[in-house]
Amino acid sequence: MFSVSVFAQTSTNHVEIVDNNDFNWITYVDNQEFTIEYKRTDCHLNSGIDQQYFFLRFTNKTQNEITLNWEMDLFYNNDCKTCGIGEYQWHYKLAPLESVEGECTFGAPNELRLFSKFIDANYTNNSKLTGFKFSNLYLD
Repeated sequence: MFSVSVFAQTSTNHVEIVDNNDFNWITYVDNQEFTIEYKRTDCHLNSGIDQQYFFLRFTNKTQNEITLNWEMDLFYNNDCKTCGIGEYQWHYKLAPLESVEGECTFGAPNELRLFSKFIDANYTNNSKLTGFKFSNLYLD
């Protein structure tokens, strides 16, 4: 007895981050099997340095369990810092019809949020997320 996995790669685009005040969900991928959305979020944590993230929301639109697989390309100050780095080959398993999204809690899954920049008035760092892309996105 054996099983067969179908690997259907999904074409994705590079997202350029524009400084604006839009904190609403934006669709990145929407097909028959799943939806990926993102939104800018400011996280004001009780301890630590306030940070801005891009939260991701994954929705399984099928009656079957699926696993999203991808390489996360993160561009900071227009330079890809994660391209070709094995630790940024991510996956996320979704139950039938499940929807999950990032959150502002310690220990939240990195697969559901992308660090953008520090927003704490007491901390300065000029590095900020200027773009991202889900490379080699496929289901299995």
